[in-house]
Amino acid sequence: MAYTPKSERIKEILDFAEDVMTSLPYKVSLRFLFYALLQKGFYSDKKEYRNFKDRCIDARRGFYSGWRPWSLEDQGRSRIIKVQGEEKVEDCLIMAAYEAAQNINLDHFYKQDRYIEIWFESRGSIPQFRHYTKDINLVPFGGDPSLPLLWDIAKALERASEKYEKDILILYFGDCDKYGKRIMASAVRTVRSWCDIDFETEWCGLTIEQAKKYKLPENFTKPGTFEWESFGAMKEKGAKIAGKIIKERVEQFIDVKLIDEIEEKTEEAQEHWEEIFQVAIDEN
Repeated sequence: MAYTPKSERIKEILDFAEDVMTSLPYKVSLRFLFYALLQKGFYSDKKEYRNFKDRCIDARRGFYSGWRPWSLEDQGRSRIIKVQGEEKVEDCLIMAAYEAAQNINLDHFYKQDRYIEIWFESRGSIPQFRHYTKDINLVPFGGDPSLPLLWDIAKALERASEKYEKDILILYFGDCDKYGKRIMASAVRTVRSWCDIDFETEWCGLTIEQAKKYKLPENFTKPGTFEWESFGAMKEKGAKIAGKIIKERVEQFIDVKLIDEIEEKTEEAQEHWEEIFQVAIDEN
């Protein structure tokens, strides 16, 4: 049975959230939508998240307007692995088979100057960072990261150091306030205490300069501060600004052209070895 909002306020909330959801080029999370509504004044307290969650469950289950069970991104608190592969084509073909050729995957970090990961404070921004980054591992914190996650990060950085034998740089994106800076500092301190290798960090945003440049709305509960989630309230314009900030900062530290070159080489190798294996199969 189709869902009908029980009040005009609930209808306004769901309609605005749907407008945000459908205006972006990627799926967003429930939390991302909530912060967009918070910025727009539909809610006044983060404790109201549960209420919003229940309304969205009703809308998704009841196929209200454009809402569907699959409308939103499901998210967990874990590292998002986007980088995998080998240094050489020959390494990919150790277990050579026709299917293996389709899975040849070359890793651009063997040729980069350093190994880079992106950590970010807002778990609701996972779709955003997936959309605007390419072949870089992502680590969403979701506020204060859990100890199991920090342990996983520390051991992963050790493996990366052994694998690439390069310097490691962490690019961090978080809220422009004291709490955002504290989250990063605490996480870095803990990871360093569990990690046998050294790494550098770079705060990439939000910054006061970025907030003023793009005229981001202030956090109304803490004037003078800015939250990464504020991009959600700006809908498509906010998504473009967030994407611009992410891309500009990432491109300062990594050769994105090299990523494209390695991707092209991967595709060529896949086609080449698929053809060779197919000929061998046909001859037999």
